[in-house]
Amino acid sequence: MHAHLAGCPACAARLADLQGDLARLAPSPVRPAPGGAGRVLKLAARRQRARRAVISGIAGVAAAFALGAVVLDHPVAPRPAVVLSGTSFAPAASARIVVLASGRGVFTASHLPTLPRGDVYELWTIEGGDHLRAAVFTPNAGGKVDVAVALPAELAGVSFGVTVEPAPGTARPTGPRVLRVRI
Repeated sequence: MHAHLAGCPACAARLADLQGDLARLAPSPVRPAPGGAGRVLKLAARRQRARRAVISGIAGVAAAFALGAVVLDHPVAPRPAVVLSGTSFAPAASARIVVLASGRGVFTASHLPTLPRGDVYELWTIEGGDHLRAAVFTPNAGGKVDVAVALPAELAGVSFGVTVEPAPGTARPTGPRVLRVRI
């Protein structure tokens, strides 16, 4: 390219024009006023706090809305919760299923052991020997989980259990039972 420009006056002139245009478009150096950097940093910090406040407010409204949706779904006189206790696989584990007015439930468990990669927990409804999947879940690092579950219309004669299964879950229980209904 340099050899061509040296031998072609038209291209050399065009390049010079473009370089002049580029120089005019370049921003001129700006020197901040004394103390200006501090004011800019304070303004940036104020804006960051304002953003955090807005995000916190939005998160609070979302949480209140979600809580309100759950609270409004609870019956005035709630049915007793179904209590599940840990088996020898997880003796410290415990869980509850709270039945909502809508017929759905909220399954809450704690002290569930961390599973190997590729495994999940499955909650089963057991009725007359038939096992129906109610939920597939993985607890948080502390062994806790809260998950909405579909429940049968009638709970009389229904039992519940939780097993360990390969992800993404199985059609029938195959793994060890972790939680069972306390009888």
